[in-house]
Amino acid sequence: MKCIWCETEAAIEGVQDCYWVTPDGKNTVHIQDIPSVDCPNCYDKFVPEDTSQKIEDALYLNDISSLGTKFTYEQLLQAPRINMFKAKSE
Repeated sequence: MKCIWCETEAAIEGVQDCYWVTPDGKNTVHIQDIPSVDCPNCYDKFVPEDTSQKIEDALYLNDISSLGTKFTYEQLLQAPRINMFKAKSE
């Protein structure tokens, strides 16, 4: 893998924990075991852009209310989707 910072090919796949702001901007969640890239050359660790986008999408589109404020990346991705087009009952 290539490091986006030092451009070495020595980067390897890893995991890391991160805090993320929820789409409403009012809370943060602690997401564990997020796929990341670890660079032994520059000692940097980062979440790839495509993974970051998956997290953003899942936080916006999935119902995370039952997960609490600390959960794994896999739990986030497996959370049920919110039905935003559900008809309102009258």
